[in-house]
Amino acid sequence: GAAMGMILGKITVETPKYKSLEKKEDIEIREYDSAVVAEVTYDPKTMKSGRDGGFMILAGYIGAIGTPCNKKGSEPGEKIAMTAPVITQEHGKLAFIVPFYFCEVMMPLN
Repeated sequence: GAAMGMILGKITVETPKYKSLEKKEDIEIREYDSAVVAEVTYDPKTMKSGRDGGFMILAGYIGAIGTPCNKKGSEPGEKIAMTAPVITQEHGKLAFIVPFYFCEVMMPLN
């Protein structure tokens, strides 16, 4: 399953809507609606950045660093706003939830 990780501080980016199913002292179980994600599977051992390598690939895809790599045909890529949370899973999977406004133009990462 997906591990959302810990969120510290104030979140100032778009977040998906959810329903809180259960709250305990240090944990909250949430149910999220379906969402479109930009996801990468990678081997941290082969990346210069180690386990942060997947984040850098996705950050490049959305244009958080440099020119966006989400081209549509011959048109240049479009910057996609960062969202929270970033979804991490075991075995080198990392995903950003795509902002609602951008879902129709999302293209696969080459």
